[in-house]
Amino acid sequence: MKTNLRKPNIKRLKIHSTSNVCKKVYFGTKEVADAFILKRSKEGDARPATAYLCHRCNCWHLTSWETPDIDKLIKEIQNDIDMIQEEYERQYQEDINHIDYCLTKYQKMEIEVNNLRLENFKLKHEISKKHVL
Repeated sequence: MKTNLRKPNIKRLKIHSTSNVCKKVYFGTKEVADAFILKRSKEGDARPATAYLCHRCNCWHLTSWETPDIDKLIKEIQNDIDMIQEEYERQYQEDINHIDYCLTKYQKMEIEVNNLRLENFKLKHEISKKHVL
C-alpha cells in the first residue's frame, strides 16, 4: 500500500483561531507553526517567535519568549560557582593567616608571662633572703 505524503501548504491549511482548551491560536504540527513564523517574518513582522508544544491541548502555539540557551546558562552558573570558590579560598587563606598571626601573638605573650613569673619568683626569693638575714 502506497501512501501519498505531501509537504503541507500553509495557504491551504486552515489555522484555527482558538483552541477549546487554551483559547490561543494553535497549529496542528510544528512544521505548520514554523512555516507560519517564516511567512510572517518574510512579510516584515520583526517580532521574534518560536513554536512550542502545549501540554494542555497537545497543539502547537507561538511565543515571543526565546528558548533559553542551556549551554550558556550552564557556563554562567559555572562561572558564578568558580567566582564563589575563589572568594571562599581567598577568605579561607585570609582566615588561616589571621589565625597564624593570633597564635604567634599568643605564643609571644605566653613567653612574656613566663618571663614575668620567673622574674617575680626571683624577686620573691631575693626578698626572702633579705628577711632571713
